[in-house]
Amino acid sequence: MRRIAVIGGGISGLAAALRLRDLSNERGGPVAITLYEPRERLGGCIQTWREDGLVLEAGADSLLAEKPAAARMLQRLRLTDELVPIRPEYRGARILRGGRLRPLPEGFRFFSPRSTAALIGSGLFSPPGMARAALEPLIPPRKSGDDESLASFVRRRFGREVLDRLAQPLLAGIYSADPERLSIQAALPQFAQMERTYGSVMRGLSAQNGGAPPRLMSLRGGLSRLVEALERELSGIERIRETVTDGVSLRLLYDGVVCAVPAYAAAKIVAAEQPQLALLLERIGYNSIATVTLLYRASEVPALPPAQGFIVPFAEKRRIVAATIVGQKYAERVPEGIVALRAFIGGGLQPELAALGDEELIGIARAEFKGLLGIAAAPARTYVAHMTRVLPEYGVGHGALVDEIERLACAGGFFALAGAAYRGVGIPDCIASGEVAAERLLGTM
Repeated sequence: MRRIAVIGGGISGLAAALRLRDLSNERGGPVAITLYEPRERLGGCIQTWREDGLVLEAGADSLLAEKPAAARMLQRLRLTDELVPIRPEYRGARILRGGRLRPLPEGFRFFSPRSTAALIGSGLFSPPGMARAALEPLIPPRKSGDDESLASFVRRRFGREVLDRLAQPLLAGIYSADPERLSIQAALPQFAQMERTYGSVMRGLSAQNGGAPPRLMSLRGGLSRLVEALERELSGIERIRETVTDGVSLRLLYDGVVCAVPAYAAAKIVAAEQPQLALLLERIGYNSIATVTLLYRASEVPALPPAQGFIVPFAEKRRIVAATIVGQKYAERVPEGIVALRAFIGGGLQPELAALGDEELIGIARAEFKGLLGIAAAPARTYVAHMTRVLPEYGVGHGALVDEIERLACAGGFFALAGAAYRGVGIPDCIASGEVAAERLLGTM
């Protein structure tokens, strides 16, 4: 019987363990799986608080259920019928501009307008900023095929205002990263491809003729339903509540290891056997963020914008990255008479804020909600979650770096890597990463 260890009980590690078990059953070759996770709770960045009729997320609150890995997993776990969409009456978000929350403009895909009319009607940019962005179809494509930062790409094609007022806050909601460091090829490769193919992002969007945007969804009862279903499926495997740092000793116990932990933790595990691989893993940077959820009595809250939440450009000089109006994003999350607001604080541009204590973070969230939404009342309850060094930052050259990391890892044949650090930070990408690591590992045995 082959013995395999899965290091890390986040969604990537759980997906790897399930795929290992399924492949074992399909091929008729028994595999003994041991899961290492020091925390009592599994799920990593997926954590749902449920009490007194509340369904509150500490970390991720949505997934792209249509992506293949997520669709397969949901079907495998019989959760497809439990999917819930964002409330249609509150679809869309606001963005802060000059101290006012304005609707996110229609006719845009991320930071790019589909037309000059959409650009003019956005209300986000000054006349000079609009004029510069409207020149995008006339800007010659970059001759070099080398990677560049997202900030460089957006400035070059659309100008500084589009970067500061739209691209930066939109991408902060996905990567919580500094756009001056974030790779366009790793974060938004489709935009770099449009420039290469059509010579212009706006022409590329026009040629593609739109198409329905991907739909974010959740699960009835919160995303922890996914983790709980995985736990049930994996109930028979051995679990050890320890932190693994010594990869050498693993060879004495196992035939292979899936490292589904952050890249810096994986570097420590592989360092003794594959020092070059460890050095490359340490080059992947990480950011931190804190989420602060405040519950108010609805009678003490002024009318809120009819949106699922809002995002805040760094240029507005606030201490908040974004906020979600929980009950307006998904139904059946908050009892009647209660308003729940969730603030995101920290990220790549304000890392010092994410390191603050709970009371300081609550104070920041209260002050920002008072200034932006007019809420003067004290919250009835508060919830704080610290997501410390869990958000990988895909720096310039990330794709080539990951190619080399995977080459070295595969050459060893003992360690397989999985997680958000490599080829996607969303839940479906993490599921796919775990499954691919399991397949690679069994394929080398």
